[in-house]
Amino acid sequence: DVPVHYEPHPAYPVDQRKAPDRSTARAQLALADVPTLLFFGFVRPYKGLETLLEALALLKDAPHCQLVVAGEIWGEALPWNQLLANLGISTQVRLENRYIPENEVATYFAAADLVVLPYRSATGSGVVRLAHSHGRPVLVTRTGALPDAVEAGVTGYIVPPADPAALMQAIRSFFTTASRSAMEQAARRSTQTDDWQRLARTILHQARSTT
Repeated sequence: DVPVHYEPHPAYPVDQRKAPDRSTARAQLALADVPTLLFFGFVRPYKGLETLLEALALLKDAPHCQLVVAGEIWGEALPWNQLLANLGISTQVRLENRYIPENEVATYFAAADLVVLPYRSATGSGVVRLAHSHGRPVLVTRTGALPDAVEAGVTGYIVPPADPAALMQAIRSFFTTASRSAMEQAARRSTQTDDWQRLARTILHQARSTT
């Protein structure tokens, strides 16, 4: 038997002094200064973007918000544009169908209020730690190790996968009842003990203890 040791994904080093404030980031991205959701990373079938789009359609105007999809679409973009039109949310969604270079990442997270990972299935995702490193709460689905990285109601929300209504309710709760400032602070604090040096020390310790 081979021993297994679980370690959380380390946080990403983020210099908050260099990050733009929320309104400035939105202006730089030519976004409206309204409540903003962010889906970050490659768009692939298992990531459940269509579930998030359906949730946004259910949300209607309570509250009115926009979604930024920042990442390259694997496959054709046309079906996604057609889905947006069919759901009546084309004006609320920005599809940034491209790889987001490192020097632009902070601006996208700064522009967002809530980062959403509506995955159908997953083992884990660095996007959760990336969001928390930027002080942004997350909304994840209960799949793989995603819930392990979120303290429900404190650093984010956890909902069932493939459930647009549950996503919609969590988004509405965040924008209408949650203390967003407190959640942002908690998200950032959650990364303070998770760094790459700690992971390296743990790997070395485990390697030495098994030899």
